[in-house]
Amino acid sequence: MPIVAPAGQDVSTLRATLSNPPVLNDVPQEPHLLMLDANPAIMAASDHYRRLIERSLDERGTIVMRGPQEALAILKPRHVRIWPNATTVVVTSRMGTRVDAIKDEDDRNTEQIARIAAAHVARASAAEASLSQRGADRKRSPRAAGTGDFTKTVEFAIRPASPVETCTAFGNRLAASAFERPLNADEQRALSREVGRWCQSGTLSSYTGTMMPSPVPNWKNADKARLNLLTEWALVRSEDALAPANSKFYFWVKTIGEGAGTGFTRALHDTATFTNNVMYGLADATIHTGWGRTYLRDPRSWTYPTGSEYWPHRDPELFGCDFGDRGSVCPASANVVRLFPSDTFNNQMTTASATALQFGGTVGVTGTASATPSAQVSVLLNLNRTDTTTRTATINLTHAQTSAAKHYSRTTRWRPDVPAVWDYLAARRITGLFGTATPTASTLNPEYDLLWQIPLHANRGKSMLFTIIYEAGWNHCFREDCATQRQPPDPTIPPQTRGYWSDSVVVDLSS
Repeated sequence: MPIVAPAGQDVSTLRATLSNPPVLNDVPQEPHLLMLDANPAIMAASDHYRRLIERSLDERGTIVMRGPQEALAILKPRHVRIWPNATTVVVTSRMGTRVDAIKDEDDRNTEQIARIAAAHVARASAAEASLSQRGADRKRSPRAAGTGDFTKTVEFAIRPASPVETCTAFGNRLAASAFERPLNADEQRALSREVGRWCQSGTLSSYTGTMMPSPVPNWKNADKARLNLLTEWALVRSEDALAPANSKFYFWVKTIGEGAGTGFTRALHDTATFTNNVMYGLADATIHTGWGRTYLRDPRSWTYPTGSEYWPHRDPELFGCDFGDRGSVCPASANVVRLFPSDTFNNQMTTASATALQFGGTVGVTGTASATPSAQVSVLLNLNRTDTTTRTATINLTHAQTSAAKHYSRTTRWRPDVPAVWDYLAARRITGLFGTATPTASTLNPEYDLLWQIPLHANRGKSMLFTIIYEAGWNHCFREDCATQRQPPDPTIPPQTRGYWSDSVVVDLSS
């Protein structure tokens, strides 16, 4: 697969990582990798390079863009609705648009960039191959569309387990419902382009447990806390032909991963300990999500219950849309359709395992009968229903609770049930490490799943900032009383420490 370097960038390291593919200076009509550094020369001709990026995506290209966040936002393809705040962005538009951010130390790691780009290409190729194989294996239906132009009513459902799976499943089911026969290359390309208008997905967060958090203002940093978590997003469009005012977008955010070591975690063998009647290293975890500018360095933005309190006296004020910040663009009439996990009752909570999306509408295909085939696929679909498959999870000696007191944000906290943990240890005469007693003593998987509904017409023309914040606390407690951010009278008990990680994307409905 060739590398395209339109501005003559040095791609020797990337080329060596990818087994020395040919280097071109223009976009070919085949899958390729387009490298673009947003340097001053490129930004001086930003319209030209944006058109080049869009042409590359039409020709099944994978784009790797590097540069300042503001510059990459200017080069964003017009049809892409969600754009990460990052200095390296990878984009593919084959059977759904995929956008991934590469942050921090990884954006200078050519091998890591090559791996992510190669994964994009592999996923896109697999999606196209899956569509071709489905067509080859499928017997032609008596109701199959002919090879000429047609319009057809369709209805289908998909059940993706993760946001990134959504667009592939959407494209495959749309093709099966509309054509009911194998697609030719021209039709497949047109369908892929149209699927990218209706379904986009990507990575909101990707942490591998190596990056320390930033300190929460007024607290020392929880430098023992680690985050090993992948969070994905999907944006799905729903058009109501009979009542256009009811058209909307569904914005789905979900953490991915099961089993050992996923979520808020810590170093190997570093579990909470019980020594001299003091519990050391009980963790708490919080996920904040919301709209508008964030105020992460303002101490007044943060709240946390200390000691035996079960909820703060007020909710955090981290997101500008919650308090009328003039610089924040906020989604009008947006609402949360669902949020998991549920609050805990008797050490149990409900989590989401899969989501079913049911669509209905029309598909039109034109241009197939012309002398030089140039198929165009147009889709008008309404997302009729969203159903969630749930399961019950046991989370010992831990409270999970979500506050919905703010219109534009949600805060979900996982806190150790400190008195119950104490009773558990005392009843069993446990001393030393007690990581098996509760997730807050070892690793806590949040299994977070959030779905926002955003009306299209009320928000047309807006670019809105959405942020997810992961907060971790390190607590040291005697019975039900835990240390605050101040040093306790007993010098052997450290104060509470807190840290956070955050990621943002811009939801762009301006075009």
